[in-house]
Parts: sequence; structure tokens; C-alpha cells
Amino acid sequence: MRPEITTYLIRCLKALRSVLPALAVGLAFAVVSLVGKISSGEKIVWIKIFSGPLIYSLCCFLSIWLIFCIVHAVYEIINKRELRENFFLSFVISFIGMIVGLLLARYFQALYEGYPANFSNMGGAFLVGTFITLMFLFYFYYKSSAEENIKLQALNAENELHVLKNQMRPHFLFNTLNGLSELIESDPQRASIMTQMLADLYREILKNSKTKTVKLVDEISLVEKYIKLEQYRYGKRLDYKISLSQDPVELEKIYIPSLVVQTLVENAIKHGISPAIEGGIIDISVVSNNGGHQVTVENTGAPVTESKGGTGIGITNTISRLHLLYGERHGFSLTSKNKTIATFWMTGEKID
Repeated sequence: MRPEITTYLIRCLKALRSVLPALAVGLAFAVVSLVGKISSGEKIVWIKIFSGPLIYSLCCFLSIWLIFCIVHAVYEIINKRELRENFFLSFVISFIGMIVGLLLARYFQALYEGYPANFSNMGGAFLVGTFITLMFLFYFYYKSSAEENIKLQALNAENELHVLKNQMRPHFLFNTLNGLSELIESDPQRASIMTQMLADLYREILKNSKTKTVKLVDEISLVEKYIKLEQYRYGKRLDYKISLSQDPVELEKIYIPSLVVQTLVENAIKHGISPAIEGGIIDISVVSNNGGHQVTVENTGAPVTESKGGTGIGITNTISRLHLLYGERHGFSLTSKNKTIATFWMTGEKID
């Protein structure tokens, strides 16, 4: 089945949800009729009072829904594009469906109550049908508008993620090239090795950045290569350790936004290790608890503060990406006293 037809059928099935408001309209008219009969002292036949409005509600609604869906489907199949949302046109289509529904309802009511069908004096029924028509249209347009807003928000989030990724890749490259330039004159051989490592690392970064999330083990592997690359610049001033408490099999199931840990490590080296005369240690740990996973990047170098750029493009983009990918299902904190600690919590799910 063609994707557009499948999508349209799903839309039609979703529109069936508005049958509940239609039944509510029928029940409302039944209650009005009941109150009138109680006031006039007439004999109350409960089945007749409620069966009539409910039959009219169902017949009107289903006729409107069926004709509405058929007209839209025929138009889209012939013209290969969606029928533009036009309230007047939709009302005309629904009005025709309502008339058909009223005639069917009168027939089925007569059949149910056991008397010949009579299509005169249908003013009250017409009023019920008009309410249901308007209710269906407003409900349909409300739902269509809500779904369109969700699509636009998703598209906007995709665009923002794309922009953030495009910012982070050159940001990483420029920072590393700046370090490389310092070695070209002072230590050409080390600079040559560092250039080759940078090429290999950037190739892996480009590969990982094609998806929204990557395996945590792949991100940690990339981070380790990045730190080893930076050790060519800092020597003994830079050390690191990585602690993963998860079982290796379970570790393979954890996914993380690409370059997030690398960005935090890069931030720690640039703003923590580099300014400190004695350097420092980067400590990366991952702990799983309460159905989520907490990633922590610590460094024992100089304290990272806002004035030193600790909340610059790297941290800002990291926070934005976590929010866009996980919404409320994540957390992030950055603290700095004796050592700087960047921590974030996320679900670890794979997001395509």
C-alpha cells in the first residue's frame, strides 16, 4: 500500500474519535426531551427517549465521516496532492453527509420501532444533525491543527539539532588545530603524529555525527582517542581515567548523543587543565540507576567559571541538544569548587 494512502487511512481512523462528542450531542437532546416530557406529565418510555437521538447521532456522524473521507481520498488519488483545508468546502461535504445520515436514521428508527418510515417533520432531527456537523468539523480542524503544530515543532527541533551539530564539529576542529599549531615549530615530529591522529579521530567523529545518538561504548572510545591526542600537547600535565560500572553486555544497549561526552572533556581540558600549571586529571564515569544513566566528567585543574567560558558554546550546545532529544527526561549540572564536575542524566534510549 502506498505510504500516502496509509497515512490518509490513519487520519480517517483518528477522526472516528469524534464519535464520542457526537453521542454526547444525542444524549443532550435526549435529556432535553426527557425534561419536556416530565414537565408536561407525559408517559415516559425510556427506550424511545434515548434510542432516537442516539440513532440519529450515530447515523449522522458515520455518514458525515464516510463521505468526508471518501471525497478527500478521491481528490488526493486523482490529483496526487492533499485537498486544501477549506472550511466552506468541508461544511458542504459534511452537510451532504448529514442529509444522508438523517434519512438513514429515520429509516433505521422506523425499522427499530416497527412502523413505516416517514420522512416528514424532520426539523428536530435536522437541528441534531447540524450540531453534529459543526462538532465534527471543529473537532477535525482542531485535531489537524494540533498535529500540524507537533510536526512543525518536530521539524524545528530537527533543524536546531542539525545547527548544533554543525557548530560542534568545527568548534572541536578549530580548538585542536590551535593546539597543533603550537607544536609545528617546537616539535615537528610530534606535530606530524598528532596530525595523523587528528585525521583518524575526525573521520570517526563525522561517522558518529550522522545519527542523533550513538552507542555509549563508541562515544567513550572516541573520547579516549581524543584525550590521547591531547596528551601529545600536554604530556604529563594531562592524565585520565574512565570508570564504567555496567556489565559489558548491558553497556552495548546504552545510547548517548554523539559528541556530548567529548564536548565536556574538551571543555574540561580547555578551561580546567590548560590554565593549571601542574595540569590535572580527567575522570569520566558512567553509573546506571533508576532506569537512567548518569555520566560525570570531573577535572582537578583550575575551577571552571562562567567568566572563564565554562558555559560557552560547548556547554550551551550540550544542554540544548539534551533538551531537544530527551525533553524533560534528562538533567544537567555544572559545579566547580575544588574540582569541576559536569554531570548529566539521560534515559540511554536509541533515538533515530
